[in-house]
Amino acid sequence: MTDAGTIRERFKDEPGGPPPYWLIVLDDVHHVEENSAKLLGAMLQISQNSPLRIIMISRNRPSVYDRRDVHTRDLVSEMALKGLSKNEIENWLNELEISEDVEAVYQKTGGHPLALELFELYGQSVHVDWLQFIDDEILFKLPENEKRLLTTLANYEKPLSWEELA
Repeated sequence: MTDAGTIRERFKDEPGGPPPYWLIVLDDVHHVEENSAKLLGAMLQISQNSPLRIIMISRNRPSVYDRRDVHTRDLVSEMALKGLSKNEIENWLNELEISEDVEAVYQKTGGHPLALELFELYGQSVHVDWLQFIDDEILFKLPENEKRLLTTLANYEKPLSWEELA
């Protein structure tokens, strides 16, 4: 049975009733959006008139819906995800019985969950897998002019003023 209406009808007399909606979670949408934009858009349209809800996790804002769906139609909600806070990192370190300076771990990982998982596995706040992840997912995807700028900025030990950058 794949028809949500039929499934809801089947469970309507069960204790608790039918499920209020079906939830589909799609992670790393930024990897598939270009090839599946029509499918994702169709799923969003279907979800407006059915008990279907979709969570899309992406590193950039998906283009499969209209910006008006967020701001005026209230059909789509967006939430920016952030790294863990210093308090959350401290709790995590305490739970794992790791005696490491919270500030140092936060500075090196930015609270990024993958970096913290690698820290947990290897006991190093900067690990080769984390550095490779940054290279693969961020640095290698930058346009050439931005790579050159980062290379230049990496030679300085302190932030540059706007005048120096210009």
